[in-house]
Amino acid sequence: MVSYRFITSTDISPGMLPEINSLLSQLAPDSPKVTLEALRQTADKSHLLLVSDSDTGKIIGLAVLTVAHKLVTPDFGSIEDVVVDSAYRGKGIGKEIVSQLISKARQLKLHYIELTSNPSRVTANRLYQSLDFVLRPTNCYRLQL
Repeated sequence: MVSYRFITSTDISPGMLPEINSLLSQLAPDSPKVTLEALRQTADKSHLLLVSDSDTGKIIGLAVLTVAHKLVTPDFGSIEDVVVDSAYRGKGIGKEIVSQLISKARQLKLHYIELTSNPSRVTANRLYQSLDFVLRPTNCYRLQL
C-alpha cells in the first residue's frame, strides 16, 4: 500500500533528503544532489507530490507540477521529475502519480499540461500516451548556461 500527498516547504525535513536524492539519481544519475533549501523552494513555488510506502514510510516516488502564470495566454502546468523507485515499478504508481497531478491541474483550472520525456524511456512514454498526452511536433531548444 502506498500514500500520495502534496507537501509544502514546512513538511520537508533533513531526513527526507537521502531518499529523495536516491530517487532523483534513478531519474538522472549525473545530476547534483538536491539541497534542503532547493527542495523547500520547489515545494514553495510548485506542487510537490511525494509517494510513500505505507508500511515503511519510505519515500518511493515523487513528481512536480509547476504552474506558468501568463499575462496573455491561459495559465498552464508542466509536469517534471516523475520518478518511482526501481523496486516499486510496474505496480501502477507512476500512473497514479500523473493522475494526481492531472487532478491538481484541473483544481487549479489550468488550460493544459505539458511534459517532456526522453524517447529512450519507452515505458514512461507509453504511460503518458495512455493518459491522453499527445506528442507534439515541436523543436525543443536549450541554451546551456
